[in-house]
Amino acid sequence: MRQILAMDPPVRPVCQDVGLFLDQESRPADAEHLSFGQKLNLEAQKQAWQLIQAVKPDAKFAILDVARNVCLDVDSQLSIDHLHTFRCNNHFLWVLPCTSLQHILGESGRRLTVEEKSRMAGFTTGALRSLREPAAEKALGNTIPVPLIGDFLANVLAVWVMAEDLLDY
Repeated sequence: MRQILAMDPPVRPVCQDVGLFLDQESRPADAEHLSFGQKLNLEAQKQAWQLIQAVKPDAKFAILDVARNVCLDVDSQLSIDHLHTFRCNNHFLWVLPCTSLQHILGESGRRLTVEEKSRMAGFTTGALRSLREPAAEKALGNTIPVPLIGDFLANVLAVWVMAEDLLDY
């Protein structure tokens, strides 16, 4: 058991091709529909993203929930080149692009669409089209993106293999 706990967790692969799940479009009107607090949150997170890009120049995008309070630790931090588990209220997920993608996604980024969120969660394109947007958002709530499942299963399989090896002796 000590050997298992001492193992390094698997490293999540960095998404090199943003085109895998993001629609290649800018939607400046998305920012107009944010509340004052959400706009403040977005500006604070944009500044944090600029600092991160100085340290991690290979980072392609950051995803944040503009509805979350930046002062809280829970679900308010930027996700760099990946997405954490969706939660039930994921209507305000926002993508901030790196400098080289701003001509595609806009300088301030934009809101993620239901289609993009469904692709990130591992659903096929159009799987939730029959649902209206609020119902699709709710259906996506608490889904786990495929790379996160891989991280979890890699740990479970490592423990399983080590346990079988120990039982064989």
